[in-house]
Amino acid sequence: MELSATAERNLEALAGELEGLSKILRFAADQFRARPADERRPAVRIALYALSNFVGNVFSLDQDLRQPLNELLYGLNDLDHGQVVPLLKSAKVSHRAKGALSTGFLRAGAAALMDLHQQAGMPRKQAAQHAATKLNEHGYRDDKGGRVAAKEVERWRDEMKSPQDKGDLAVERYKFVLEWLKSSHPDEPKKAAEFLLDALLDLISPSIPKNFQS
Repeated sequence: MELSATAERNLEALAGELEGLSKILRFAADQFRARPADERRPAVRIALYALSNFVGNVFSLDQDLRQPLNELLYGLNDLDHGQVVPLLKSAKVSHRAKGALSTGFLRAGAAALMDLHQQAGMPRKQAAQHAATKLNEHGYRDDKGGRVAAKEVERWRDEMKSPQDKGDLAVERYKFVLEWLKSSHPDEPKKAAEFLLDALLDLISPSIPKNFQS
């Protein structure tokens, strides 16, 4: 079945929009990774602008679809000028989280990686060291910007196994990742560990990797 001329033009236009979006998002991602954590807001604004522009161009008759993205974009700009809009105000909670969610997700991934190495037959300390070595080779750093240490991985794994806060999202991620890998790689912990290491960027916020070099 041949497409009409109008359909072909629409597909070409969409392909062009997607290509443009991809280029800007790639630029934003490169800028994001190249800067320290407290200087990454401009890169996030670039990504949000690209997404908003894409939505506006693709859904030209529904410009209101851009509003959530635009409000976040404006709010980030306001933060740079010392103003905190309601959208970005901290929620009032009975107890504050220990750290950033992206940090917790990295720890969950590292803990799961250690678990998988143990399942493959490595002793505890060797499994922690192997996990730390692989994380460092992939450019991951701890929350202080230093190289991930085996002792840290051991501690993170123990915290995930016996959490103080049962509602910790990082703990839930740790459990989910292990269950997911158990079903997708049954009785193959080595392959599961390799898969997890390659998939970490998709499982956690990209703010954790400091760079991509050891």
